[in-house]
Amino acid sequence: MESSKNFVFVLGSGTSIPSGVSGVADITRVLQSSIVDNELLYNSIVSEIKFDIEISCNDNKSCVEIGQNMILSILDKINEYERYVSNRRIEILHDRLGRREVNEVGGFLGSELKLIDMILEYEACGDRIEFRYSANYEDVLYVLQQMERVERGELYDPSSIMYSQYLAENHDMISSENDSISDLLNTVLVARYIIYAVIKQELEKIPDNIEGLDLICDVYKAEWLNRMAIVTFNHDMLIEALLDRNQIPYTTGFLPGDVGEDYFSPDLLFPEPSRNVAVLGDDVVRVIKVHGSVNWRVGYIGEDYNKMKRLISLTDDEIRGGPRLSANHLGYAFISQMPYLLTGGGKEGMYNYKTYGHLQHAFQNWLDISDIVFVAGFGWNDKGASDMISRWMEFAGNKCLFSHTDPRKALFDSKWGRNLLAADVDRSGGLRYIEKFMRDIAVDDIESLVGV
Repeated sequence: MESSKNFVFVLGSGTSIPSGVSGVADITRVLQSSIVDNELLYNSIVSEIKFDIEISCNDNKSCVEIGQNMILSILDKINEYERYVSNRRIEILHDRLGRREVNEVGGFLGSELKLIDMILEYEACGDRIEFRYSANYEDVLYVLQQMERVERGELYDPSSIMYSQYLAENHDMISSENDSISDLLNTVLVARYIIYAVIKQELEKIPDNIEGLDLICDVYKAEWLNRMAIVTFNHDMLIEALLDRNQIPYTTGFLPGDVGEDYFSPDLLFPEPSRNVAVLGDDVVRVIKVHGSVNWRVGYIGEDYNKMKRLISLTDDEIRGGPRLSANHLGYAFISQMPYLLTGGGKEGMYNYKTYGHLQHAFQNWLDISDIVFVAGFGWNDKGASDMISRWMEFAGNKCLFSHTDPRKALFDSKWGRNLLAADVDRSGGLRYIEKFMRDIAVDDIESLVGV
């Protein structure tokens, strides 16, 4: 049997859901329910709002209700806009397909025409498409982030400015007692706290039974495995729990700190030796959480907490200890209670920014040295990650295994997987399907496809 294969798992939210971990739709539904009637969640939000040095909030219940109403309003507006865009898009595609003759004089490429054909055949219902997209909390967070940047004077974007004005004129705002914070920014910050509080509530829980991820442990034990990395887009701690319970050594990129916490050291995640990685060994699995983790926080050191900060990883007890207890216990002046997460639209725009840049760089490095990439639970809606994997597949000998019961439909339903179908990557051998869910796949299935 051939040996020395480097293997990368690329896992999306679909791999956490079988264990009972909340997905994007679940978190969005919680945000659409009455938060003030959810005592535990409501109290968590209020305690964190009180601790924030910027937010002004005299009436806690009113603040939470106004913040939630802003979230609901943004969800409705995004859905309204998506319906308009989807219907307009099908009209444009019909028009472009009706002008096929332009292709003969150097207009449309054959692959583009093929993609248009596929879209019309699959989506068209008369002159309108079936509306599939539904806005979620990540879309709302992106809007809130843009509005915050506008209000802080960090972004000049006409569309964001106009939408900020629209909200300010058509919705209740939380009055701010802070001269440097507008009422709109005050409301935006409360809305963000509400979303992050729901994320923490839903994703901090680690289930007793972890379902559908046994393949990770089986591949780790395979004779042909040289080194392994797990790239996950999930914020939960399911992978860490799985590896802990199976006594598999791993790192998420953190070293023990000098005040009791673990602090981020990106070189630990890279496959090639460096001053720290050299001591880890090939048996240590690199867990690359490219979108952050629910237990990651920013800790501020010293009396003036704006002068120095570091990304830290908290234990379960420290997470639940509250902002003051955690900060005092770990020697920090202040620990942000918002998890360090990359969420919302336009994620690829942050892929070169600080910690996220290190995580993406580590992901790319593992692709560069790996023979096999196994993709499961990933929707091919992240443009940056989809492009990275697509480019990797273009090199001879690289094999991407995509796990799904209907992989071609899954690719077609995605934002960026359609490009793989149009380019016939699945027929050239770079992309291979395993028409099963990950929980039903054995190492033998992988070995038969890649010849190990």
